[in-house]
Amino acid sequence: MVILDSGKRPFNPLAFEEVPMRVHIDPDTCQGHGLCHMSAPGVFHLRDEDGQSYVLAEIVPPDQEDATEVAARSCPEQAIALTS
Repeated sequence: MVILDSGKRPFNPLAFEEVPMRVHIDPDTCQGHGLCHMSAPGVFHLRDEDGQSYVLAEIVPPDQEDATEVAARSCPEQAIALTS
């Protein structure tokens, strides 16, 4: 069971720990607009050959979660999935 704590991050009461945010980019959907990189440059990177976005680490650092959520909402192709 996962619930939201007062800070809006998911919390697993059975494990007594916060569940980390994870990010995934669908490479078949991404068109390389770069809005995610502009919103969260610490999370999203752009490939030199085609400008498509990628992430170095699936788990989002806690201090980058808000920017990552903005990036996901701003993606015109909806290629970014956030899970916890």
